[in-house]
Amino acid sequence: MTIEEKQPITEKTKLEILSYSQLNIKMTSENLILLRQQIRQIKQIDKIQEELFDHGLEISEYENHSRKLAEYSILLGLISQDLACAYRNALKAEEDYEHQYATKHIVIIINEGFKKIYNYVWKNQKGDLQTKDRNSSIWKKDIGILVSGYFPHLKTEYNRITSELDKFDDFTLKDMKNSRNIFVHYDDTPSIAYDEIYNTSLETVSKKAISFMKILLQMFEFSLLLNKEYMPLLEARTENIFEAHFKMWEKKKVQYSNNPEVLKMIENAMQNLRKTK
Repeated sequence: MTIEEKQPITEKTKLEILSYSQLNIKMTSENLILLRQQIRQIKQIDKIQEELFDHGLEISEYENHSRKLAEYSILLGLISQDLACAYRNALKAEEDYEHQYATKHIVIIINEGFKKIYNYVWKNQKGDLQTKDRNSSIWKKDIGILVSGYFPHLKTEYNRITSELDKFDDFTLKDMKNSRNIFVHYDDTPSIAYDEIYNTSLETVSKKAISFMKILLQMFEFSLLLNKEYMPLLEARTENIFEAHFKMWEKKKVQYSNNPEVLKMIENAMQNLRKTK
C-alpha cells in the first residue's frame, strides 16, 4: 500500500472506536483496583500458610488459582486501557508523524496483547501446526482447567470466547505482526521502517482493534464472573486456614504457659491475625 492509497479513518470508525474505548476504560478502571486489593489479600494468606506448612496444613491450589485469575484479569484490563488511550492519542494527533506514531503503537499493543493473553500458532518447516505456546497460555492452561474442573456450567461461554480468539488470529493479524517487528526493532534499512510507518492505515488497524476491544471486554467480563463464582471456595478455604492458625497459637500458649513474655507475644500475634481476618 502506498501513502496515496492509504485510507483515512472514517467518522463511523472514529465513533465506534471512541465508544468501545470509553466502555473498556469504564469497565476496567474500578475493577482493577479491586483486583489489586484481592491479590494483596491472597499474599497475606500465603504468608499465613507458610507458617502453617510445618504444622501439617497442606498448601492448597485455591489461592494459586485465584491469584492467576486476578492477575490475568488485571492483564486484560491493562491491555484494554492501553489500547483505548493509544486511540485517544491517535485521534487527537495534529502532526502527521504524531498521528502515525500513535497508529504504530496501537499495532504493537494489539500484537503484544494477543500474544500475552492467547499467544500464536505457526507451522514448522514440515508444515505441522505448532500449538505449544497457545496451549501454555493462561487462557488455555489455567482458565480452561478452572472452568472444566470447577465450573462446567461456564464451559459454553468459555468455548465461545475461545472461538472468537481463534478467528481473530487471521492474515490481517499476521501482517500486523510483521509491521510490529519493524516498529519495535526498526530495520537495517531505515527507509523500510519509514515506509512501514507511513503506509500503515489507521482505518485498517482500527477495524482490527475494534474486534480486539470486543474480545477483551468479553474476556474481562468472563474473568470477573469466574472470580465471583470462585470466591465462595476461596473464602471457605481461607476460613480453614485462619482456624488452623488460631489452633496453632493456642497450642503454643499451652506450651509456653510459664513464660509471660512469650505469652504476650503470642497474644499480640493472635490479635494481629484477627485484624487480618
